[in-house]
Amino acid sequence: MLMNPKFIIEIENIDTFTKVDFSDKTKLPKAQGLYMLADNTGIVYVGSTSNLYNRILSHQVPRTHYKNIICIYFKLFEDNQELLIQERLYLYYYFKKFNNSQTIAYKFPEDIFGR
Repeated sequence: MLMNPKFIIEIENIDTFTKVDFSDKTKLPKAQGLYMLADNTGIVYVGSTSNLYNRILSHQVPRTHYKNIICIYFKLFEDNQELLIQERLYLYYYFKKFNNSQTIAYKFPEDIFGR
């Protein structure tokens, strides 16, 4: 659990997310949500989008660091502000190799994490 004077924040277990095999990505909804890409080592990318289906299809463009993706975890959000907060939390929690440092710096303003 991350704690801040303004928030008490818990990271939900990955089991609360819907899981789709990367080969079945066309089954994703065209709705806004948080998604995580995983390979056989675990979560390697965290992102949010207004359209899960279109965003995940854009990841199929041949790139060496996405060639081993085996599944997608996602969760839908109706509230855009809640989606962005959750994305920041999961980026902070996983801070994986495919989320570049500029993205991380942008996603964690001081007013949220009190740094």
